[in-house]
Amino acid sequence: MNVLHPQRDEDTGFVTIVDSRQCCHRRDLGYQIYATVGAFYVPLTLMIVIYCRIYMVSTRLAMSESRSRHSTVSRTVPLFLFSE
Repeated sequence: MNVLHPQRDEDTGFVTIVDSRQCCHRRDLGYQIYATVGAFYVPLTLMIVIYCRIYMVSTRLAMSESRSRHSTVSRTVPLFLFSE
């Protein structure tokens, strides 16, 4: 069954009939590449960069905390435990 829908153009005011079975996406290859890169690959790259930076900073903080905790523990041990 063919279903037709009238649509009014905002700029010209003309009414056009649109077939609901007709594909309405743009078929321009340049636009498809632009849209895909802008909608998927750019956000993906940004997320990977941000997550790598978060991982590097958290690793550095964990290492410095571990070193700090280790050096604090060795300073707080009483000296009489090591003497005979």
